[in-house]
Amino acid sequence: MGQCVHHDGFVYDNYSPKLTQWAPETAIEQLLSEEAQAVQQASIANVPMTAEQKERTERAKQRFRYICCNQTLQTTGNVGGCKRGKHGPENITRNEWELARDNNQEYQYKRIRLLQSRAQHDD
Repeated sequence: MGQCVHHDGFVYDNYSPKLTQWAPETAIEQLLSEEAQAVQQASIANVPMTAEQKERTERAKQRFRYICCNQTLQTTGNVGGCKRGKHGPENITRNEWELARDNNQEYQYKRIRLLQSRAQHDD
């Protein structure tokens, strides 16, 4: 896993009341699936998506954020990152990297602080 630009944090669902944690790959799959469902439903109904439906679908795509930098998860294009350099020891497996990313204490605390901040605004 050499020199690169990457994110070292997990993704969270900014629209979820509990800021549900996702692996970036799973979140991308979810977004692509939701987009395909919306298009298929419009196709089955033989009616094009309305501007409002398209806007709602596009807005929903923006809900996943990286905990490390708050950048929106992208499903297409040149995906960069907020960190530069090696993002893991040389002898680490992909599963070990994902486990470390998903359980990073600093980012877990950041997520908890976001939840607490939202709870204060709701009171």
